[in-house]
Amino acid sequence: MTQKSGVRIPRTYDAKLDAMARVIRRWHRRMLKQNPHNPLSRRPRMEFMALTATDSYNDWAIARKGTITTQHVKLTNPSSSIYCECRPGTYPDGTGIVFLARDCTQKTAAKLEDIAEELVEDALYGKGAGMEDYYARLAKMTKGSLRKLKPVQQQQDYNIAWKRGNHNVDQLHDIIKRCSALIDDSECISSSKVNLNIVDEFRRYVNTDSAVILDYRYGIHIRFAATVKHENGMSWPMYASFYFGDHREIGNEFMEKQARNFRKMLVDRSKCETAKPYYGPVLLEPVIFASEIHEALVHLLATDAVLEDKSTAIGIESFGTLVAPEELSVFSDPSLMPWSWGFYKYDQEGVAAPRTPLIENGRHTGFLADRHGAYVLSKLVKEDIPAGNSLTAIDDSLSEDEGFNLFNPQPRIGVFDVMWNGKTYSKKDLKKLFIKKLREKGLKEGLFVADSGCPGYSFAEEGLIYVTYQAPFMMDLNGRKRPVTPMHSSGDARHTLNNIAAAATRKDYVAHRCGDGESIAEVRAAINCGSAIIDNISVKPIRKDRKEKEKPQYQHS
Repeated sequence: MTQKSGVRIPRTYDAKLDAMARVIRRWHRRMLKQNPHNPLSRRPRMEFMALTATDSYNDWAIARKGTITTQHVKLTNPSSSIYCECRPGTYPDGTGIVFLARDCTQKTAAKLEDIAEELVEDALYGKGAGMEDYYARLAKMTKGSLRKLKPVQQQQDYNIAWKRGNHNVDQLHDIIKRCSALIDDSECISSSKVNLNIVDEFRRYVNTDSAVILDYRYGIHIRFAATVKHENGMSWPMYASFYFGDHREIGNEFMEKQARNFRKMLVDRSKCETAKPYYGPVLLEPVIFASEIHEALVHLLATDAVLEDKSTAIGIESFGTLVAPEELSVFSDPSLMPWSWGFYKYDQEGVAAPRTPLIENGRHTGFLADRHGAYVLSKLVKEDIPAGNSLTAIDDSLSEDEGFNLFNPQPRIGVFDVMWNGKTYSKKDLKKLFIKKLREKGLKEGLFVADSGCPGYSFAEEGLIYVTYQAPFMMDLNGRKRPVTPMHSSGDARHTLNNIAAAATRKDYVAHRCGDGESIAEVRAAINCGSAIIDNISVKPIRKDRKEKEKPQYQHS
């Protein structure tokens, strides 16, 4: 959506931002080549262009048996990338014409400007072939233009003094060494390790709609991992993840306690009863309930998956209809917990992140949308669909071709806020209700799943979702629990949503990562929810010989 008056970006006094703005202005002024298939009285201008430069201080390390075995060798200067998005037209599925990235580590603002200029030209006329694609698509159309992006209020936010996390790497290394020593390998535990990942990035963003943004992303992820061997010969990988929005939240005693709890879970799972298939009500602690909500909604409501010839189990056709109990409401709200893991103020397209109702009183009322998806869906469903959910990830591990690995921006979760508007329950009341449901169904025991690592994955078009239950327990009618081997839920997303029976009043902020199939491209995410009961869930034991017929479209951990 080009402004006729031109790009109006003020001087920011940040040399790199100003250099990027100069490139944007120059390319905005240049006319695209005359269209040979459909000559116009005026040559078409650039539909949309954006430049994103990221300075990454990201760090990572792996500890095994009390020793750091692998770690990132920190450079004096941050690793930096510049990322170009060019839309001389727009693909029907909602992604842009060209996405390219290049390494610009240790480059001055002047050199960055040269790299950005070359990158845009390569995107349009070289490797990206954006112009060739533009005219090929235009030739097939009856009108002289392609789809547009939804108009949004452009943000100019660059004067904020962003404060880095200034984490103490030595202290964090000491914590993961202590935790890895506590977990350690044994007769029933193997391949134990503790991973540390630190997200510490500055982002500079400029686009042809006059948006200019300087913002900052920070977070720490500590992950326990091990393989447990059961006495019956089967073995399973087990995980536990901890996310922090501030390094001051991490304490030695807390993490050591979690390491001991994780080891106890491993030992319990090595000699516990073998799980059997189960169908009935399931009592889920917040982390597990968050996983079920994530798989049932995140990728099924993404506009890139519901446009044109694509569809999902909860798509355009279900808009405005009941897809869940009337007591359930779910909002996308990336600014819910400022500076926590998953928080962002502006998305990949520079749009301010709105609080968006996705499900309101059980009714499907929204989507996770980028600007193109919001433009198209607003017309299709005849309601205002806000943009602001376009996220991406750039991995700074160098590759021979591009220097940086990335996946294209797409609608993604930032933070979900799950609200239960029915009868309020404490955690104790929820347990009583669960036992009551077991009695009503004539069951002698039911499945309770404690908080633990719970990787999940989904197939958006079919609506099939799977969530791993690493720490399941069978609970009898007296509330006594006994551990059983790992299991996984499997079923239809709509079935899962419709069978949410109750949720606790107290909510936990459940942080996690949202990935993209085999590419392992991850973005930060979180769900604010409490414990819950889901009725009529099919749960099966995880077998060592289980084979997946195909790879999932999306996954999270």
